[in-house]
Amino acid sequence: MFAAGAPRPRPKHALALALLLIPAAAAAQDADGDGVDDAVDAFPCDAQADALAYAPGLGAHGMLLAEDQWPVRLDDDYQDLVATYSYGFALASQSSRVTEVRLVVNVLAAGGVFDVGLGLQLPVPASALASATLRIGSAAPVALSARNTDTQLTFTLSSDVRADLFPGATGVVNAIAPSTEPRRSSAGPMELVVRFTTPQSLAIQDAPFDLFLFRADAAAHEVHRPRYCGTSTMDTSLFNTGIDASNPSAARCFIDHAGLPAMLHVPTTAAYALESTNVATLYPSIVPWANSGGTQNQSWYSSPNASAAYPNPLTPTFADGAAYPVDTSCGCPAGYTGTVGSCTPTPSGVSSVFDEAFTSGSPGAACPAWNAFRGQLAASADYSRVTLSGSLDATGVSCTGPAANTLCQALRTNTAVSVSCGGRTWATGSCGSGIELSANGNICQCSTGYVARPCIGNVNWGGVSGATCSAPSQRIRVDCAEGASAPRVLTVTVGGGASGNVTSNPSGVSCGSDCSEGYAYGTSVTLTANTTNGGQFVGWSGACSGTSPTCTVTMDTDRAVTADFVGQGVTAYNASFTSGQNPSGQQCPLWNSWRANLAANIAYQSVTIRGSNDATGATCRGAAANTLCQALRTGTAVSASCDGRTWVTGNCGSGIELSANGGVCQCSAGYVARPCIGNVNWGGVNGATCSAPSQTIEVQCAP
Repeated sequence: MFAAGAPRPRPKHALALALLLIPAAAAAQDADGDGVDDAVDAFPCDAQADALAYAPGLGAHGMLLAEDQWPVRLDDDYQDLVATYSYGFALASQSSRVTEVRLVVNVLAAGGVFDVGLGLQLPVPASALASATLRIGSAAPVALSARNTDTQLTFTLSSDVRADLFPGATGVVNAIAPSTEPRRSSAGPMELVVRFTTPQSLAIQDAPFDLFLFRADAAAHEVHRPRYCGTSTMDTSLFNTGIDASNPSAARCFIDHAGLPAMLHVPTTAAYALESTNVATLYPSIVPWANSGGTQNQSWYSSPNASAAYPNPLTPTFADGAAYPVDTSCGCPAGYTGTVGSCTPTPSGVSSVFDEAFTSGSPGAACPAWNAFRGQLAASADYSRVTLSGSLDATGVSCTGPAANTLCQALRTNTAVSVSCGGRTWATGSCGSGIELSANGNICQCSTGYVARPCIGNVNWGGVSGATCSAPSQRIRVDCAEGASAPRVLTVTVGGGASGNVTSNPSGVSCGSDCSEGYAYGTSVTLTANTTNGGQFVGWSGACSGTSPTCTVTMDTDRAVTADFVGQGVTAYNASFTSGQNPSGQQCPLWNSWRANLAANIAYQSVTIRGSNDATGATCRGAAANTLCQALRTGTAVSASCDGRTWVTGNCGSGIELSANGGVCQCSAGYVARPCIGNVNWGGVNGATCSAPSQTIEVQCAP
């Protein structure tokens, strides 16, 4: 999420707790796919986050002042450790949960007798940690592990602040007047970045959370703000000794009997006392504040006694700048060029267009053209624009960007979707006997506007720039356009294992091993079926057909081709059938060609009917299998009991049928192949054999 360089400008914040929650919006440009437009996404390359929050504010710092000798009272100067903090939070706006935390700590002074370390405990489970890094100044970030002793997420930021941030320093640092002891510069701010596995509920207003100090020589000796009573390794025997009046059961710890905490929190930067100067001298209002339990003089830090303050303290800084560093390296979303935040639509290249005339008062006959248009849409395409226009409005209305691709792909797959795009609510969904495209926000409604529903089956076929039911005569045009570089994918499947492979020209497909390749729109690709190991090429299906060993396809859409082979002596029939449609000119000739290739001199040992609805299918083995295969070869009617079924062959329609159901030309459920029947009852596998669902049917005779 973090990247070097200046971040993109962000809105300024004026609140003490600066919180910018950006509501989820329809994604016109959405590089990370989180549903939030890049124009308002604070993290356009992070799908988990889209909003920012800061505490105590953008570019602001809060402050902690601590006594390291608690529970012993000495000088109460509260500059044994002086540190500022500034938090940034990456959020998922819809849940307001935090996905990442950025903490910047500047140590301004280390005026204590003891060397102390600095720790942080966040109120989230330790198991929520995905990653953490820590860096000091301009050094490279290093991975940081959480402590394994606490159930809440706990880190050691520094085991010795003086050694880590003020190398070579001995004694107090930036505590005595600079005229006596020169001011020391820090090695730089500490920057902690914590990424969670899943967005976490974190009360941002509770920042700085539990930033605490511990003695370098006795880590169990901790000092926290009053609301926190120590980590699991805290030496709790220190409570209620010396000046301490802690009450852990009431979550009120590290305070003395006058109510003064061992660690003070100031929600802004403020002065701190000179060495051995009592904090009450610097801030006279702190005593009544402490005595009241914090209810009075709550701005006690706003009016310091300047003569008691350390002069010219260090100024807290940010290693990466005050604004949250944001990664924009992911680039523009599909269909756009440029840089994230200023992407422009890719110029349109290839289009798929529906453009048909409709007559008022007539149902029309444009449904086949509509379905043909939908069939031309490609799954691999990134459509950058969809336009609904026509003779009554040549410009029409358009949706651009990823939402356009969502709509065009929904038309392709006959899926209902709804997107906000171009100031309109676009939708797809079923209406009548087909899918509708609407820029009016609803489906199958008579609202005025822009609608295409060619398959409704009545006079309410839609309309452009006006009525969409009983509309005046007009042409309606739908155009799904994409960038010209989008490839079309050719997928090849080889049946028959080691009996053959398929190669392509132009190169790209070598299946067996490489069975999918993208080609530029309109490319002609010639596929060649090559037999191996004495196998036999049976035929093509899908975008190719027939039994010739070569086939040419035009890549004007995604294409899928299957090449079927059988091993030596094995012969198989394989064809695809569509529910409710008569066999086309391919299935019956292929059946007869397969039957003719059966050999009289081969004793077939098995015959199987299977397919896409049952890859295993039904099988007859032994002498009965040869009887059935030879009957198919000669076109003879036979009946054989085999493997618990009655298998039969016989004429049905204009050709011979094979049935494992015990009868010929019957509609019983089971396993039947009758490709030459000439109607919609061409058989089926593992189910209906009349008016069956779309499927592939295979018959194999094997020696």
